[in-house]
Amino acid sequence: MWLQGLLFYLQIKNERLAKRRENFIQPTVTIENLYTKMKLNYLSFFIIFYLFTQPTYGQTGHVLNGSGARSFGMAGVGTGYATNPSTALTWSPAAISKLPSSLEISTSLITLSPRNYAELDLSLLDSRLPLGSILAGNLEDDSKPTFLPTLSYIYNPDSRWSFGLTAAGIGGFGVDYQSSESSPVSLLFGDVKSQYRLFQISLTTAYEINDKLSIGFTPTFNWASLELAPISTAVPMIVNGQVVYPSDDKTTSMGYGFHAGLFYDNNEDLSLGLTYKSRQYFEDFEYSTRDGLGNLARTPLDYPMIISVGGAYKGLKDLVLAVEARMINFSSTPGLGGRGFGSDLAVKGFGWDDAYFLGFGVEYFLSEPFIIRGGYSYNTNPVDEELSFFSTAAPALVQHAASLGSTYTVNDFLEISIGYHHGFKGTVEGPIITPSPEGGQSIPSLVRSSLATQVLSIDLTMFL
Repeated sequence: MWLQGLLFYLQIKNERLAKRRENFIQPTVTIENLYTKMKLNYLSFFIIFYLFTQPTYGQTGHVLNGSGARSFGMAGVGTGYATNPSTALTWSPAAISKLPSSLEISTSLITLSPRNYAELDLSLLDSRLPLGSILAGNLEDDSKPTFLPTLSYIYNPDSRWSFGLTAAGIGGFGVDYQSSESSPVSLLFGDVKSQYRLFQISLTTAYEINDKLSIGFTPTFNWASLELAPISTAVPMIVNGQVVYPSDDKTTSMGYGFHAGLFYDNNEDLSLGLTYKSRQYFEDFEYSTRDGLGNLARTPLDYPMIISVGGAYKGLKDLVLAVEARMINFSSTPGLGGRGFGSDLAVKGFGWDDAYFLGFGVEYFLSEPFIIRGGYSYNTNPVDEELSFFSTAAPALVQHAASLGSTYTVNDFLEISIGYHHGFKGTVEGPIITPSPEGGQSIPSLVRSSLATQVLSIDLTMFL
């Protein structure tokens, strides 16, 4: 009911504004009246976002390929073809100079299906057992589907300057593997649980250099929560000759970074975008429990730098073809790129390599109120098979994805979009690696992890 009321209020407001424009001339934009408007709009933005996200905040995954229904509906393509607030503010900050003042409310239902299978000859751990004493079994994930809300706002006055604000969950990972008597992973570690959530607020400013080229800059402010069980990044305790890592409830950290980009549109049939997203720098996640040295347990974990370039060709009748490429710098990111165990037996990271993304999207203007779209994407797998054991708690395995979506224009004020994104099952396997000061020791064994993902996203875009 509250949503219907909000839409009715905004529709009435739009009709009144239309009548005023008939006898109203846009005043010259000054710094004073510009920032007065921005303050009022930002206050409304935060109130609406708080009410909207309180019941539903939470997400799983790592670097999301898309943001909102339009982006997800084109397999994440958006740097060179950003036609709505959430896509532009997330992947192409300079592109907001080409968009009208608008508010977009988006929510995405994200479902992940991780699975872990392991097998081990127990005689390798206990010489009293005969060779061939195989323990093998699956771990099933017990985590629930989650909602990812996004709220995006663009203010585009009659000047070369444009401004935007977005608040969204942009990444994370998580599994909830309950202990199983048949799984070697449970034998070594018991329950395995992880939950990482990253929430970001970004403030975007874009400047239109000329009628074809714009530049954008976005400082970003981040809040993240992390739960690891066991906390393998901490120095373990040695209990009866066994390595035991501490466990604790979730903890939080704050971080910062920036985005910068260029956007070119010849206003006819071609658009191009280039965006640099800096590494998001976080303080170490600090737990309340102690490690094996008596210090507070810590986990270093930043968010990776991303470079993206994309373009779109709009010269065909009612058809747009778009492409995008990205490089995600996992290998240099604390907590993600570190490999193996340290000399203190603390895990240095997941051992991920850099990932490279290539996406293709198509959009077709079916009729005046309807647009349909689709896409396909491929990315390299950052998980090294020899080190895949370290990614048990954070399987980043999807490489192929396909998507579909549509937009319906209700009137001059409102558009509704829906998008579905399916990440096909990806699998990686490697050996169990036991702690040692030399970086770890692999033993004859097998750990196979798999992951599939589904995203269903809905946007309401309101033109102000």
